Amino acid sequence: MDFSPAVQTGSQDEVIEALRLNENLQSLQISSYRGSKFPSWIMTLTNLQKLFLQDCQNCTYLPPLGRLPSLVTLHLDGMNTVKFLGLEFLGLDVNDDNMMNGEGGPASSSEAKTAFPKLKKLKISKMQSWEVWNVINNDREIPDENFKIMPRLRCLKVSDCAKLKALPPLLLQTSPLRKLRIHNCPLLLQLYKRKTGEEWNKISHISKVRIS
Repeated sequence: MDFSPAVQTGSQDEVIEALRLNENLQSLQISSYRGSKFPSWIMTLTNLQKLFLQDCQNCTYLPPLGRLPSLVTLHLDGMNTVKFLGLEFLGLDVNDDNMMNGEGGPASSSEAKTAFPKLKKLKISKMQSWEVWNVINNDREIPDENFKIMPRLRCLKVSDCAKLKALPPLLLQTSPLRKLRIHNCPLLLQLYKRKTGEEWNKISHISKVRIS
């Protein structure tokens, strides 16, 4: 789904929200979208396995993609106005015991407390303004005995995110990561530098780590 830059921002908001895609859709790419927010129907795609969001320059916040129950691969590229990824992105509300699922109905306790339950590959690139990525509430990380974050994640790639300060410690420690690739992220390079970085111990258990 590629949007022409010639279409006005307001028009794109209306056009994309009016669309209704097949709920059995398994792969979706949205590129060069100039609207201010993503359509609500994304969260109804419960069979979606692959999602690629590219160059959506006016979207400051991402939808609660962690609630998509079938998502296996997620790629975020060129989302230059996004500065923060937190609980909203995960789709978790640690203060609400009656969290809702992606379709607006009550979720089971296991679904409600697991963000990105099937995600295996996450790639984030060229997010120029992105500074913070965390899974915290009231200045403390979510207790992992109650909440699961990407429990099947195998591969994480982060590139060209110059302002990103750190990766979430809870994610690094509890997900079964096998591959970690960091490229052209100067703050992360210093933080996770092999053996000498301040946070190297947080990623040293991952079998394949490449930082450049």
